[in-house]
Amino acid sequence: MSDDTTFGSQNDLSGGDLSRVTPRRDLQKILECPVCHLIPSPPIYNCLQGHSICCRCRPKIDKCPLCQAAYTCSRNFALEAIIETSTFVCDHHEEGCLAVLAGKDFQAHVVQCGFRPIICHLGSFHACHGSQVGVKNYLSHLITVHKVQQCERTVGNSFTVAHILRDSNVSDVSWCGKYVEFDGRHFLTRSFLSMGIFHFCLVLLDEDQESSQYTVRIKIEKRDSKNRTFEIKIPVCPIRMSDSLIIEDCLHGMLNKSLLRMLCDVEEKIDDTLKLRWEVHYELMKLS
Repeated sequence: MSDDTTFGSQNDLSGGDLSRVTPRRDLQKILECPVCHLIPSPPIYNCLQGHSICCRCRPKIDKCPLCQAAYTCSRNFALEAIIETSTFVCDHHEEGCLAVLAGKDFQAHVVQCGFRPIICHLGSFHACHGSQVGVKNYLSHLITVHKVQQCERTVGNSFTVAHILRDSNVSDVSWCGKYVEFDGRHFLTRSFLSMGIFHFCLVLLDEDQESSQYTVRIKIEKRDSKNRTFEIKIPVCPIRMSDSLIIEDCLHGMLNKSLLRMLCDVEEKIDDTLKLRWEVHYELMKLS
């Protein structure tokens, strides 16, 4: 063997061709659970053919979705060690999340990430079927699919939205709402009738935690000889609130139908039903 025999060129020692290195996102795809498509958290289990599954998905299925082999109780300790000592970008990086996470924290973050897709709250209308839409695209979805319009009755940080209930006997109905722009952000009115109770609030079309910066004063009034008024000041709600969560967990405005009727213009129709019309006034404020 000659003295100039080498086992690797200088290029090999300095890292070689960087274009041949597996991209981080591609490596992340290789490691992810085949069911939830997230980086798995320990304990990680194997099927008979060696495919892995995360601990959250293991109780949900009996056969591997990749090869249909049965799952075993054996754990993939090597993969667990790789993930626990590695860092990963959030699955919602392209939506704007800048988090870089330790493998053990990945799943817990992703399922609560402020940039995760939004389940459309108007999903039962216009063939939407509860679409999952990115935070950045949600307003566009509301405009194009649900025909949500920008509120035109706006003065500074105040605006007014009219509501019509064509049959006062109806107990459950939703309004698509209007959106406004304030402080460089978009806000959406949310209002619905559930079991005869009128619920209403304002939500921010942005990351969940950003809504805590704003409050809104909401007023419903009937300008007649009695000048009846209902007024409430409440926090702006996060966009991810479903109707049921607004009812259960969110500070918002509520009026039963009897009180609401006192604040409405009432029109008696030919079929003896009543048509109700009222206006809701909003005043947005940013907390200092």
